[in-house]
Amino acid sequence: MLLSVARDLRSIEGVDAAEQTSIAAPMMLVLTLLLGAPQRGDAKSSLSISEATLYASLRVYQWAVEREIVTRLTGVGGQLDEEELLQNLKHTAKH
Repeated sequence: MLLSVARDLRSIEGVDAAEQTSIAAPMMLVLTLLLGAPQRGDAKSSLSISEATLYASLRVYQWAVEREIVTRLTGVGGQLDEEELLQNLKHTAKH
């Protein structure tokens, strides 16, 4: 499943337009992370996000997915991976 998500996120880069897949699944994952982030307000709050911010957030998530794949392949991961992902998403959402 991780490899499929990584492939879909790579398709955003437009390396091979003929092989592009839908970004719906990765986009939903990123929006879920953004909506579920602490200090986001109550569950009824709406999310307003620009296209540029959404794509920047998708790139951050792409980084995290690829890092997780490497961690699983090598057996060596970072202790702060999850915290770093959330910090990077917060930073991206502010700009």
